[in-house]
Formats: sequence, C-alpha cells, structure tokens
Amino acid sequence: MHLDPIHSGFPFKPDGCVPDLAGVSRNIAAPHPRHHDSHALCPHCQHATGILSGLQKQYASNGLRVLASAFNANAETLVPGFIQQFQPAFPVGSNTHQEVLTYLNHSVMQPLYVPTMVFIDRKGMIRFQYLGGDPFYNDLEKNLHNTVELLLKEPATSTK
Repeated sequence: MHLDPIHSGFPFKPDGCVPDLAGVSRNIAAPHPRHHDSHALCPHCQHATGILSGLQKQYASNGLRVLASAFNANAETLVPGFIQQFQPAFPVGSNTHQEVLTYLNHSVMQPLYVPTMVFIDRKGMIRFQYLGGDPFYNDLEKNLHNTVELLLKEPATSTK
C-alpha cells in the first residue's frame, strides 16, 4: 500500500469541519478514523460511497466514522440529490474547493483529482492521504478494508 510521506503524521488542523445539511458542523479531527472528500457527480466517488457505506455499517461499533464532503462549485445544491440517490450510511456535507485545498495542504497550482481520501487516526492525526488516480484506487475495496482494519487495531485514546 502507498503511504504519502509528506502527509503521514501531519497534524490535523482543528478548524477542519464539514457542515452537513442540517447545519451541524462536524469536526473531522474527532478521534475516529476515516474521511472522504468527493465530487458529488464523480462516478469514482459514487462507487467509493457504496464501499464506504458498507464499511461504516460493518465497523461503526468499533469506532469507525466516515464523513464525506462534496466540493463541486455547486455542491450545496447537489448533495441532497446525491444523498437521496446513493443513501450513504454516513454524513455528507459540503465545503468550498478552497477549504478542501487548505485542509489537504494542497497547492492551488496542482490539480486535485477525486476521490480524495484522508484517513485520520484515533488521535486526530492524518495517517494516510490518497488523491484520485493513486494506485490505492486500483483495488479500492480491499485497500479500504485493510486500511480501516489497520487503524481500528490501534487502541482508543481515553478522554480525561
């Protein structure tokens, strides 16, 4: 599996929140592994949503929390239809393209291919990050399953 050394262990920025359709801002740095950024119309993102929904159902009791954020130019208007059509088992919100670039620490001078997946461990640290086109997507279901299991094997942190 590919590990991006630039972003491995990169501390998550605490202002990285995904607002859902109810207006609830969900902090994706909360101590649960997994996050997914997507374009609502992207077929690869739609495919990933199905796999992620299955993983969310399978591993929710172990602490997995999947969140998705669409960042199309008109994402706020696309997300309700996306949710209705694909019925993800996790919250889907929207962010601006610039918010996603800032969160990912991605240069505006480089294209951002989707889906983009970010895996956050129980300590709120970005452990893995995969941009669209990465070899990670060649066997997405297997790689997602293995990555989620790897992160869920780590002990949960206690809150004091």
